[in-house]
Amino acid sequence: MTNDEIRIQAQPDTIPNRFRFLVDREVWPQHVVFVDAAAASDASPLAAKLFEIDGVTRVEFDGRFVKITQNGEFEWMMIAKQVGATIRAHMQAGEPVVHEGRAPELPAEEALRLKVEKILDQEINPQIAAHGGYVNVVDVQGKDIWVRMGGGCQGCGSAAATMTQGVERLIRDAIPEVERIVDATDHQAGTNPYYAPSN
Repeated sequence: MTNDEIRIQAQPDTIPNRFRFLVDREVWPQHVVFVDAAAASDASPLAAKLFEIDGVTRVEFDGRFVKITQNGEFEWMMIAKQVGATIRAHMQAGEPVVHEGRAPELPAEEALRLKVEKILDQEINPQIAAHGGYVNVVDVQGKDIWVRMGGGCQGCGSAAATMTQGVERLIRDAIPEVERIVDATDHQAGTNPYYAPSN
C-alpha cells in the first residue's frame, strides 16, 4: 500500500439507508457482505471498525466500493464523514481489509439479492432515473423477490407497465432462476397515486 492520500467519494444509493463509498483503489476484489459485527471481527478488521460507527447495520466490499447500510436513525452526513475517515485511516496504515480465506460464504438468498441488485443498478435504475424514479429489492425468500418502486415511479400512471414490461422482463432474462417477482410498492403514497381510491 502506498502512502499517498487515499481519495474517497461518497455517493447516495437507490437503496434506502445505503451509501456507496468509491475509493480510488481496489478495496477487495470479490463482493463480500457482512451483516453481523461479531462475525466481522474475526474475518475483516475494516468491517469490524465500520460496525463500531453508530447506526451501521451492513457492510459490503465490492471492488473499489464500500457500501454501508444504516438503520435510518442518523443523518448520513455525520455517518459518511466517519465512514470515510475510517476507510482512509485503515487503508493508509496498510492493514488487511479481509483476512485471506475468512470471507463469509453468501447464503443463497443473499447471492440472489446481489444478482438482482446488480441488474437494477446497471440496467434498470439508470433508465428510469431521468424520471426521478428507482427500483430496489426489499426482500428475498427462496427464489421469490419483492421489489419496491420509489421516487417518480411511486404512484406514476406508467408504473405497472414499467414493472411488467421493463423490470420483470430484464430480471427474468438475466436471472432465470427467479420465480415470483412481487411489486411491494405502496402506490397510494406516491405523488400521483394511480391506485388511490376515487372520492
